Amino acid sequence: LRDSLRLGKAAAYGAALSAEVAAVTGTGQFATFSGNHDMDRLATVAPDVASLGLAAVLLFTTPGLPVVYYGEELGLPNGAASGDLGKRLPMRWDQADGHGFTSAAAWEADTADASVGSVAAQSSDPGSLLSLHRRLIRLRGAHATLRSGATKRLTVDQPELLAFARASDTDIIVVLANFGATEIPLATPDLTEYGTLGGAEVLLGAPATAQTLPARGFQVARYPRDVD
Repeated sequence: LRDSLRLGKAAAYGAALSAEVAAVTGTGQFATFSGNHDMDRLATVAPDVASLGLAAVLLFTTPGLPVVYYGEELGLPNGAASGDLGKRLPMRWDQADGHGFTSAAAWEADTADASVGSVAAQSSDPGSLLSLHRRLIRLRGAHATLRSGATKRLTVDQPELLAFARASDTDIIVVLANFGATEIPLATPDLTEYGTLGGAEVLLGAPATAQTLPARGFQVARYPRDVD
């Protein structure tokens, strides 16, 4: 994921997704994540803020059990400390002293970018990264296909674009993700292998009338199956 975001190309992540799908057999699932306590925070290495939203969309729409490392839902970067301490800052719940994490002295001062909003600040902003995470949690909870549907990467011509389908007996959910730094044409991949489908219901991202996907943009669309 990080390489694809940095390069602006879908190939590396698409290959990893295909390998993960092939590796899982039976009823087992991976625990998937975009960051953890041993990695530089995603906001530190991602090329721009929009990449953080795209990473969240992929985390919650690909197969596996998504795990969010605390602070990633805010876009919290590394702090000033070197090594692991810079990746393990107190959670930024609010902007008060101690950031709502503690009234005592934390093990490490919150030295991350002060412009990144706290939970309290982002909760009131429907366009925030935290609000996007909450929408994604609700979306995954509402659609069983995103939790357990079969996954297949779809063929597209643009190297910046990743397209994949999550399929169940009731519907197909198609995810389009633009890893590039510029907008690209939006075209629905060939879905004929899935039989008769109803019209698209866009669940998240670019509207059904859109002709382009913005830089780091996405669209999540649902197609009902077995429509007469």
